[in-house]
Amino acid sequence: MPRRPPADEKLLQRVVRLGQLTDLYGALLTDKQREFMRLHYEEDLSFGEIAAEHRVSRQAIHDAVKHAEKSLEEYEAKLGLLARVKPEREAGSGGPAGEAVEILEGLLKRLRSAGVIYNSEWIAGEVRRVIELLRGDAAGGETEESPARLPQEQTA
Repeated sequence: MPRRPPADEKLLQRVVRLGQLTDLYGALLTDKQREFMRLHYEEDLSFGEIAAEHRVSRQAIHDAVKHAEKSLEEYEAKLGLLARVKPEREAGSGGPAGEAVEILEGLLKRLRSAGVIYNSEWIAGEVRRVIELLRGDAAGGETEESPARLPQEQTA
């Protein structure tokens, strides 16, 4: 029978995974979700402490954090970026993973600054580029059906 990790080890693995998912997809969460996740996991504050600081109920903080965790897991289930980037991170290689991270950071920065997004086709194009890079396709280029750049008129 395989050895079961102790509860502390499971908790540590969960926190590390959530940190990695937050690094990749955190900008897709709401500002409050990101803040509550940061306070709970990085600052090690309880839901009650966060609730008191933000003058909301403990249940509201709990729900926001759990919803954020679920969203991060759903993003990973659909996009699988952590599964693709993780081996290269562990190997210490910059390569395509480093470029992919730069593209994702730029994408997420533009998402934050764009506000309400009416045309999200450019998001799909950027995600496709990242996937191609992570698979080792050096071209990672654009296609007509999936533009890789945000149109200038939407950046303002």
